[in-house]
Amino acid sequence: MDQNKFAPPGTMWVSGNIYMDIHEISNENWHEFYYSVTTSTEGSDSIVDYREILPNNVFPTDSSMIESDDNDTGMGAQKNKNNFFNIYYHHHYYSNYPVIMVSREKAQQFCAWRTKVVNAYLAAEAGEIEEYLPDHTYNDVKQRLVYRLPTKQEWDKAGQAGLESAKYPFGYEEIKNKNGTYKFGLDNVAYFNNTEEQNKYVHLRAPSLNGRKLIPPTYPVYYGKPNRFGLYNMPGNVSEYVKEDTIVKGLNWSDEMREYFIDENLPYKRPTMMIGFRCACETGEPYNEVIN
Repeated sequence: MDQNKFAPPGTMWVSGNIYMDIHEISNENWHEFYYSVTTSTEGSDSIVDYREILPNNVFPTDSSMIESDDNDTGMGAQKNKNNFFNIYYHHHYYSNYPVIMVSREKAQQFCAWRTKVVNAYLAAEAGEIEEYLPDHTYNDVKQRLVYRLPTKQEWDKAGQAGLESAKYPFGYEEIKNKNGTYKFGLDNVAYFNNTEEQNKYVHLRAPSLNGRKLIPPTYPVYYGKPNRFGLYNMPGNVSEYVKEDTIVKGLNWSDEMREYFIDENLPYKRPTMMIGFRCACETGEPYNEVIN
């Protein structure tokens, strides 16, 4: 059986019954999570304070008001809302960029929510519930799969992508394309002080902050070339949380290109602009019965 033919939504097969997200979780993915949890129809016990869901340093705001000069609405409502993190998270330009500044605990909350939503969707496909509603999290459906943070061993296997890890640590035979560019995002960009000329061919529609071009530290989640497993940015863009605490995996946009082996563990202490995550998905027999 072609494992990827029946892969759970958003994933590619890694080994056994373990699948991995094709790309890092994006701001748009997080918006779906936020909307679902804060507007759930299941009762007040499932509605949480926005501060428990939003990334650090981000406030609720109407994205259409981000560049408004009106001091009573949108970004002008409070001075501390007018910051890089709010623009990065709320502006549609960055919807396909990786969500950053989320804690490991919030990432785990996302995984738990996604598990409920996808199992509900599969239950509707199997005719076990009448319909699937995206803002309803469905607590009592069959658990055909579980989204969670990957273990470091699973992440290593996904990053290695079937190649010898010592010789090809990024899941590519070569890490550069023929034109000399990297196959993944790891260019160590500066995002506030670039000149207009430097910005000319990069992010032309990027919003501005206090009249300056805003060049993000990250790349879109589909940036570059996927590895042999079809996974984007395993070694670059942002480092990623795993199941084991106190470590993250993979280089990120702030790292210089250097020798790096896929099984290297990197320490972290708190959420930063350099850390995001992707989910692993573990399937069970009930899932395999339905998709076959």
